[in-house]
Amino acid sequence: MAKNKERKTSRSFGYSEVNSDYSFQMKKKPNLWWLLLLLLLLVGMLFLVKYCCNKGTSPSVNNPTPTPVTQPTPQPQPNPERQPDPEQQPNPDPNSEPIPVPHTGDVQILLKWKNYNDLDLSCVDPYGDTVWYQNKRVPSGGELDVDMNVSGGQSRSPIENIYWPTGGAPKGQYTVYVKYFAQNDLLKRKTSYEVMVKHGGTTETYTGTLSREKQVEKICTFTMD
Repeated sequence: MAKNKERKTSRSFGYSEVNSDYSFQMKKKPNLWWLLLLLLLLVGMLFLVKYCCNKGTSPSVNNPTPTPVTQPTPQPQPNPERQPDPEQQPNPDPNSEPIPVPHTGDVQILLKWKNYNDLDLSCVDPYGDTVWYQNKRVPSGGELDVDMNVSGGQSRSPIENIYWPTGGAPKGQYTVYVKYFAQNDLLKRKTSYEVMVKHGGTTETYTGTLSREKQVEKICTFTMD
């Protein structure tokens, strides 16, 4: 009975040793897992630090500033000299009233000037009748057929014309006058004029300047034989 008791004791002692070894091993295993976990954390931190360092020191890309391109200035090419075609010349004053074609005959008196002012042409015939804007036809056959820039300026190249038709001019003395009727051009008070007088196959030209309104100048006196 004593032997059996010893065996039981030894068995129980052996069983307790085994259990104690197993429990000791189980107690050691959690320490290994913690070490592995710490090792993984360290490796992850090393990769994170390396990534951050590489990102912080990555070279920056500078976009180049475009350089403006200067276009060459075209040089004017010399044009060969060419005579203008009179039929293709532009109208110097497209807003002007068209100039009528004046009549001519045995006697023609043509007045020209170069602004919007209003000048009046008149002629006293051998019978004492005056051809002018208030009496455009006289019994002797004379007529004022062109009267421009009336009641304000319409043309910068106006004309006025008095004529006696061919074979209709009476013999005797004629007297020609020019009057500065109105200043329509505010920038040009003085007005230069030209008067062409044709009579009996002779043509004469007279020039002058009128400087104030209502000024009258005698141009000439001629005789038809």
